[in-house]
Amino acid sequence: MRPSKECTLMTNAAFACPTIDTQFFLVCHTLILICLIKCPWEIPCFDIGTNVLETLNLRGNIFQPSTIHQFTNIQTLSTVRTTSTFIEPPEMDILKPDLIWIGSRCYRVNPTSDLTVKINEIHGKYIEQDDFDQEDDETLLEPESENQNNSYQIESINGRYSTSFHVPSQLFGQIVGAKGATRRRIETETGSQILIPKQGQEGDIRISSNNPKNVQAARRRIEIIVIGARAKIDFTHFLSVPLIDPLIQKNYKDFKTKILSDPKIYGISEKHFQNPNKLHLTVVCLTLLDNTDRSLAAQYLQECRELIVNPILADVGQLELEMRGLGIMNDDPSAVNVLYGTVDCEPLQVICDKIYEYFVGKGMCKKQYDRVKLHATLMNTKFIKSREDSSTKNNKADSFDATQILENYRNFYFGKMQIRELLLSQRHTTGSNNYYETSCMIKI
Repeated sequence: MRPSKECTLMTNAAFACPTIDTQFFLVCHTLILICLIKCPWEIPCFDIGTNVLETLNLRGNIFQPSTIHQFTNIQTLSTVRTTSTFIEPPEMDILKPDLIWIGSRCYRVNPTSDLTVKINEIHGKYIEQDDFDQEDDETLLEPESENQNNSYQIESINGRYSTSFHVPSQLFGQIVGAKGATRRRIETETGSQILIPKQGQEGDIRISSNNPKNVQAARRRIEIIVIGARAKIDFTHFLSVPLIDPLIQKNYKDFKTKILSDPKIYGISEKHFQNPNKLHLTVVCLTLLDNTDRSLAAQYLQECRELIVNPILADVGQLELEMRGLGIMNDDPSAVNVLYGTVDCEPLQVICDKIYEYFVGKGMCKKQYDRVKLHATLMNTKFIKSREDSSTKNNKADSFDATQILENYRNFYFGKMQIRELLLSQRHTTGSNNYYETSCMIKI
């Protein structure tokens, strides 16, 4: 049995076009695939000028195009063949590369990993995927300073270098990867050995190598994975400046009463408002997954007092902030989720920015902005969701219209207060003073 006339014409057309580029070549193989569907048997040779393309032994398999680059003035021909199982392409001899002629043009056939990936996917082999976005990876892989490299404590015993560091056990799986692929990849690319506690066990991760630079590279790679993994988990703690001054609380309650009693403002309920006893400024959000994480965060906060807070206070004295005016987190006042009070205190802004950078540098959080936005959340649609019964099926809170609120109270004055402390607070908790439970505190 021979191919139909229609099949032969379509295939000849695929190889006879004088204009060749990558897109055209893909079109050619699409036409060949159509031919195979219509007549899935061995296709004979086709005339392509003075050269002959050897028989394509397809036998019903999907033809995967290789990466092809244009070449000139060479009159050699290569066989293109696929079989029922994938065969790794041989290494190309650069002096005698595989070539294919199409019309008057000659192309070199390069081995490509794309074909390997496609075939492995067909046969169900594991293809590893990164645990974080490429954009985030590039952001985190900025050139490291010497201080960052020197901050790693690397031991040397009999010419073998090693370092140990804490990672919450919940994140071990992200470092190991599916069937250990991520760990093997890091070990291969950095020339190091990585020891991770077994599932269900606690302990530090240990990296060792014959070269200290390999140890540093492997640790940095693991830290990138950990930071990316933390960013995908809801934060558990935050550094906060409590706004529990009597004057600010009194004015906030007056503001709340005016909003709820204003007949021109509709769609607002008491559930939209923050608890007066929990008014605060957020400096940085943290995901602390175990006791060691919490101890490290407390230690870093104490270090910030010595390295950042005290030197600034020595120059400016006692800090005082003023809270005046309103703002929203989006550009449309008719569909608002968060309405906040604006805060003014430049020395506090400097302190918060430096503390944020310090915690980012310690790998406790991911850098998301260049400057901390000092604000006190007054209204938030998330408050409605958190105060509803957990059995409620509708867990999606709608935005509210803040147009009239901003028009009438944009410059509302809440008061002034002296800043006396910075707290490591636990989210979704209430302490004995009706503020969030505190894990650590530094005086300001």
